[in-house]
Amino acid sequence: MNEEKTNKRRTEDEQMTVRAARADKQITKERRTMNEQKTKKRRRKDEEKTKKRRTMNEQ
Repeated sequence: MNEEKTNKRRTEDEQMTVRAARADKQITKERRTMNEQKTKKRRRKDEEKTKKRRTMNEQ
């Protein structure tokens, strides 16, 4: 009887660990996506500034 309870607890703990790992993975994925979007915005702005400078220098 005690062995069954121990096994059941262990299984529940393992499930909680797996859930926590999945949640961490999801959060990390969302952060990475946000960072990539910010980086893309920054690059676009830098490219626009560079284009403006080039056109100003050509005139």
